[in-house]
Amino acid sequence: MSLQEFTRTTGKRINVTGTGFMMHPDTGKRGEELGLDFFGYYTLGRAGVLGNVAGDVVAAAFFFFEPSLVCGIWNAARDKADPMEVATHYFESCAEWARPRLNEVDGLDEFCKSAQRVCEAADVRGLSLFAGWRTMPLADDAPGRALQLIHVLREFRGGANGLATRALGLTAPEAVATNSPGMYQMFGWQDEMPDVVKLRDRMAQAEDLTDEIVGQAFGVLSESEREAFTAAVEACAGAAGV
Repeated sequence: MSLQEFTRTTGKRINVTGTGFMMHPDTGKRGEELGLDFFGYYTLGRAGVLGNVAGDVVAAAFFFFEPSLVCGIWNAARDKADPMEVATHYFESCAEWARPRLNEVDGLDEFCKSAQRVCEAADVRGLSLFAGWRTMPLADDAPGRALQLIHVLREFRGGANGLATRALGLTAPEAVATNSPGMYQMFGWQDEMPDVVKLRDRMAQAEDLTDEIVGQAFGVLSESEREAFTAAVEACAGAAGV
């Protein structure tokens, strides 16, 4: 498997596994402990690593979302709780969500070591969310730590994809319409979806550029380490039910 094939394959599974935690009803219930609704907890929890910043800063980091939607949710949630405290709570929720689901997955200790090496090798410039999450303390147990690292790596590729999308001259609505048309309105875009037929070639180029950006860090793993990493990611996705 080439480095590009490796980053693309594992990136897709990392994305759906991390999303499985973020979008799960149990995660939303954890937010209720802090007086936050589902999307308030998602927004403040995910972006809280940026600190107590203005909504426009969060909207810039949440590249694929409509900015006014992000600002409205962020500002309302920030009135109820401290962003960094919610981010810490969110990361703990991630580990808690993982423990009953990933506790029988083999190879998590080695996966965590490899994932941490990738995170440490990454160039964080332009990747604010990933840079913030990379500094957060990890859980002591392997299942909790593994999903936390999946969450961090999800932000790595997601941020890289935003950079690549902009580099290819594509807008956020165009990217969402091409890659996730069923999520277009959920991401806050209310206008008519762009015609994606003419965009597909450039979106494919953006995915290739994303692989190139993250490949610099994933390249620290040997061929055998990549095989074990891929197997662990697939096992985590299966155990998480995604």
